[in-house]
Order: sequence, then structure tokens, then C-alpha cells
Amino acid sequence: MPPSASNSTRGTACELRGQYVARLGTADHFNSSGKRLTNAAAVIRQDRANFFVYGQADPEDQSDDFFQMKQNREILENLLNSASATPGTLAEIVKGTPLVLVSVCGRNGADVIQVSIISTTQCRLKESYLARLGPADHFNSDGERLKDAAAVVRQDRANYYAFGRRDPEDQGDLYFSSKENRQALENLINAGQSTPDALKQVVNGTPLILVNICQLGARDFVNVTILGN
Repeated sequence: MPPSASNSTRGTACELRGQYVARLGTADHFNSSGKRLTNAAAVIRQDRANFFVYGQADPEDQSDDFFQMKQNREILENLLNSASATPGTLAEIVKGTPLVLVSVCGRNGADVIQVSIISTTQCRLKESYLARLGPADHFNSDGERLKDAAAVVRQDRANYYAFGRRDPEDQGDLYFSSKENRQALENLINAGQSTPDALKQVVNGTPLILVNICQLGARDFVNVTILGN
């Protein structure tokens, strides 16, 4: 099964302040004194400390503005305790080395974080990024309305890299910074297993999406997951 995000964030339930993807590797499970961490929030906090303070980043780790600040990392336990993460998700964080999507939300005047496990069974995840498919991403450079999900996703990357049109939630990626890879996007999505409903939302709405670029054997493919409206 190719990558997908489980327990995804509820885009309509909070004001999204930031999101990032991280691999919670072996080093993230031990504090600076070498003590094994037994709490999910502590593991996530150590991952951010390793990224920003100690320069220990896993290949899939992404930066974020919120936890770049030490004072925000110090309150991470409280933020997670207020969030919607299932016991299964928290147990997997403590016991394994999962790939996670962390969302920082503002809700009723307070910040919370939501954590989802991204499954990468049977494929190698090459890269992930988040993007808001805004109105400008639904029209090509000739002003024609795009009616295919892959074309919308490709236009988003062209807008990001070629035309400098970026929505606030858009993240960069190395893979589609290549024009050649952008031109192959239709084939990459067709080779993946994005759900028909997800592709329909891409065409008809302006959703926040997670794009996973994966390799299975000798071929690459792309999966798109809807994170919010």
C-alpha cells in the first residue's frame, strides 16, 4: 500500500498555523543525556531539538517556523495533550520510527497540535510536501480552466517555481523543482493510488494537500492526500 496520511488534520476545525513532515528516527527517542524517551510528545520535541539545535535531521525531516522557537518546543507536551491524536498513533511514535505529519492549529484562542502517521508500506518515500491548491493553480498560463487533477497539481508546482505565485501554506520540494519531473506529473499520479474522491476535490476545490513522491522498484509515483478544505 503506498503512502497515505491516517488520522488526518481537520482543516475546518482550526486555523492552521504551520505543518511539517518528520521521520521520528532512533536519535529522536533519546534526550541529550542519553535517556530513552517514553512519551510521544517528548519524542516529537526531541525531533525538533535535533533538527534546530543539534543538526541531527533525518532525510525526510522538514523545517517549521513554530517549533524553531525554543519557547514553543518547551510547551510541546501541553500542546499535544490538547490535541486529537489517537492512542495508537501515540504508541507508534514511542515504540517505532514512523513518518509523521504534525499540524499546529489555533483553536478558541489556544494553540494545539495534531499528529498523523504517514504510512509508507511497500515503497520508499523520496519526498513529501504540502500545498494549498489556490484559485491560480486551477488555470494554465493561457487562462484556461484545468479539468484534470494532475494538471492542477502540476500548475501549483509551476506557479511555485516558475511564476513565483505561492499560497501561504505552499512548501518547496526538490523533485518538482525540475521542469522535466513536472512534465511527467500526470503519469506519476496515474501510477499512484490517490482516491477518486481526493482527485475530485483537487479539481473542484482549493484543498490543502499532502503530496508523497514514492519509489517502488524502479519506478516513481505520486499519491495525493486531502488534509483540509
